[in-house]
Amino acid sequence: MAVTSMDLLYSTVNLFRSFPPQGRDVDGEGSSASGRETSENPVQTLRQLTGFDNNPPQPLYVSRDTLLEDNIAFFKKKFDVTRPISVRFHGEQAIDAGGGPLRENFRSLQGLLRSTELNMFYGTQSHNLLPSNNQQLLYSGLFEVLGKIISASIINSAPMTLPLHQAVIHFLLNRPREEQCDKITIEDILDVELKGFLMKILDCDQDDELTAVINEEGSPTHWLDNCGWPASKAMTVACKHEIVHCIMYNYFIGMRCAPLSAIQSGMKCGDKFPLNVIRPAQLTALLTPRPITSAEVKELVQPSVDRLKMDGSEVANYVVRLFEEIGMSSLLWSKCFGGRGEGNELLNPPSLWATIPHSDRANLTNFCLA
Repeated sequence: MAVTSMDLLYSTVNLFRSFPPQGRDVDGEGSSASGRETSENPVQTLRQLTGFDNNPPQPLYVSRDTLLEDNIAFFKKKFDVTRPISVRFHGEQAIDAGGGPLRENFRSLQGLLRSTELNMFYGTQSHNLLPSNNQQLLYSGLFEVLGKIISASIINSAPMTLPLHQAVIHFLLNRPREEQCDKITIEDILDVELKGFLMKILDCDQDDELTAVINEEGSPTHWLDNCGWPASKAMTVACKHEIVHCIMYNYFIGMRCAPLSAIQSGMKCGDKFPLNVIRPAQLTALLTPRPITSAEVKELVQPSVDRLKMDGSEVANYVVRLFEEIGMSSLLWSKCFGGRGEGNELLNPPSLWATIPHSDRANLTNFCLA
């Protein structure tokens, strides 16, 4: 079947959108596209320890209509963390330029995993995600699958945006409980009733006040019953901070220990994936990538731009001109990824964009922002 200029256009933009944002450094400054795997980034170490770069790729065939199901089946039975993943979308001509389909798969997958319909996470979508205590997902093995997906996205240099709470990050990396507790604050609790209860406890100055708060009708005392407070230890004002920390640890970690342990087990991939080489700040950076810059994207999509040049059609020529003049960045980088230009400034709308016929402009815009 002949490939039309619009097919090439859509393939190029789809590839364009699939490139992952580059991870933030620990201090918040972005790294270059080629600088992700540095001494401050554990990916190269992980690849060396697993022999990743010397092993043959493993194919992953997915359909856009069943992308979540196809990935779950793959990671449950066929996945080997020591081998690169090669993604092919059913019924589509894959463009092998820097692993575009692979990145697009993980990019689409992260949205499905974080959807409210799946109910795998609890918390805001922008930060401080906690795994839900969904027993159905736990018994079906999906939390362990999630762990494998996280490790796969990291070692394949296709990181997902999965802003887990810092206490969760520290638990997954086997950090001591004291370090986990250091990352827990009342402000991060989304349960308004529980937060108010804890604030009342901290406001107590006398033992009788504390007793009154605990015995108050309607108080969420089930948190006290389930937090692991020693039955032989009296609850007094002198240990009110200890009481609050005990409840908070149960909220963030204790009550989610089963799904967290399943995620951790999945990330280890049968001890093939050495978690001990990753520091908490590094895992945080890998799971909270920064927007990609125009210079990085231009380098990555150049093979597709060259292919469009060969097409020679009017539409293809428009796209080539937009890419080459970096004008396309405002439409795609800013609106699709929130990207920034070479000077870390958001680029201005491209004047050349106005020259595209409205029919082509609508098609392209709808596709890019879908």
